Order: sequence, then C-alpha cells, then structure tokens
Amino acid sequence: MRRRERTVVDTNVLIAANRRGTHVDEQCQLRCADAILELRRSGIAVLDDRDLILEEYRRYANVGRQPGVGDMFFKYLSDHRYLPGAGVECAAVTPTPDTSRGFDELPVNSLDPSDRKFLAVAVVAGASILNAADSDWNDHRELLAELSVSVKQLCPAYAVRQRVPGRVREGDVREEHEGKLVATADCGRVQPRVATHLDWGRPGRLPRPHGGPASVSHTRVRPRSPSGNSWPLGRSTYSR
Repeated sequence: MRRRERTVVDTNVLIAANRRGTHVDEQCQLRCADAILELRRSGIAVLDDRDLILEEYRRYANVGRQPGVGDMFFKYLSDHRYLPGAGVECAAVTPTPDTSRGFDELPVNSLDPSDRKFLAVAVVAGASILNAADSDWNDHRELLAELSVSVKQLCPAYAVRQRVPGRVREGDVREEHEGKLVATADCGRVQPRVATHLDWGRPGRLPRPHGGPASVSHTRVRPRSPSGNSWPLGRSTYSR
C-alpha cells in the first residue's frame, strides 16, 4: 500500500487554486488546484495544534457562493481536523517570544515571521511544504537543508525573487557617470530606480570612454519614506 505523504500547504497555494485575486498565470493556478485535490485524495495535510495555519487560511477563504478549490480545501480541513483517518493531522508546535526564532522547534532564522509556522509544523511532522509563489522558501534553502525539510515548488518561475527591469533594490550601490543609467548591483528590496552609472575602467567592466570624466559618484539606496519616496543614505565622490 502506498504511503501517504505528509504535506504542509502554504497559503499562497490555496489562493492560486481559487483562481481569483492572484498574480500567477492560469497554468500555475491549475497546478495548485491539482496538487490540492491530489493531496486530499492520497496525502495527509498537516496543520498546527494552535490553529495558526487554519486562521491564516480563513482570512483568504470564501466558503460562501461559488467557492474555489482552495476554499473547499479550507472547509474540509476545518471540518475534519479532529477526525481519525480523514487525511488531516495536527502537529504540536511551541511559539516563543524569541523573535529571532519564532518557535522552539526552529533555530535562529531570518525567515518571514508569517512563514515560520509552516516550517515549524513541517519539522515536527516530518512533512514537506507545498509552495506556489513565495520566494522566501527559495531564499532560505540553507535553513531548509539544515532542518531536512523539502519544498515542492508548483510554479518555479514565481517562487524566486524577481528582478524588475528599471528598478534597483535596497542596498544597491549606484554608480553615476554623465547622467546615464548603465548598471546596478542586485541585493535587497526593490526600490524605484534612479539614474546610475558604471564605474568606467574597472577590471571586467567597460573601458572608460575616450575623454570621459575622471569622477564617479556612488549612492546607496535606502528604503522608501512613508510618502513612498526613496532617499540616499549618503553620497561619496572620488577622483581617479
């Protein structure tokens, strides 16, 4: 008899499976719906004993008129989580006030606090995590490997941090040269792009154009202000 695999489902999978209010394409939506239906038929969905996961599902579910696959999955979990043999289990997890961990079952980590409950449950239950469009799981591969937790990526193209053309991220160093945008580093959070320029003449980069200026200025991007604008952390200029 085939062993029923335990799976923790990230909320974004339910949202995509509902085929409304999601940025993923139709193919990803169908994959999520199929994965949920297959889990319902032959797997074991794992929740936590404090209903943290279920409460997050509830915020995105609509079990009224015309429920989607994700909505129906939420309703099934809610109705059957205490019934033996129904394909739903609850793992005991222990939240901790230690904000560097979130749960006693986890080591110090920088995972999004809203995702930690899924990981803690997966660790306790020996389950895998089902994901559609959350890049945090890909960003924390080393943590997952340390805890021996695997993530099934239903929509790999949506599960990685996207670099948006024409924008820079928090922490990028922007190199200015004659008001033209040439290149930026790639790190941190996406921010509005400001004209930046390549450091001409550095090894491995474009040569300085003939007669080009001898100074290059650098600006480090800072997070947006409450008004939505970004401002420099500081500027330094040097001459060659």
